Amino acid sequence: MDLIAKAAGLTKGAVYSNFRTKDELIFAVMDEHRTIVDPSSLLDATLPLRLQLRDFGRAVAKTLRGADRQLVLLDRALQTYLLSHPRAMKQYRRMLRDICDLGGTALEEAAAKRDEALPMPGRQFVEVLMALTRGMVDGALHDADLLDEERFADAFALLCADPR
Repeated sequence: MDLIAKAAGLTKGAVYSNFRTKDELIFAVMDEHRTIVDPSSLLDATLPLRLQLRDFGRAVAKTLRGADRQLVLLDRALQTYLLSHPRAMKQYRRMLRDICDLGGTALEEAAAKRDEALPMPGRQFVEVLMALTRGMVDGALHDADLLDEERFADAFALLCADPR
């Protein structure tokens, strides 16, 4: 907290007057620097899910390609912090569950409008989309060429493939 206060040109007391805990500060920084991918392509009732997923994959790659490397490092620092702070991890998991619940419901409603089934329950589908995104970002940390829009489109479209 001393380093944070010094970098901000504040006293530690001034930092704590705005944030009661270190966790609160960490989540405020996360909210401020979060990279958000527009999910609207997944809610388009005029396109089949496979095409929506391809469009979403392209959007993810494009958004991530435009992200500052500092944001990736900040995300790594957040993940490390969460692994060693159970209370913060619990709060983070609750936030992710809320996102998955809301997103899953929206995907299920959009699929119903298209009269098309999702390959798995909506909440689980959002969890898989998030995990796939994180995995592909991890790969791209070592090889920026992996942030190719068509590579992401192909990977996301595979989620609609019949596993049999």
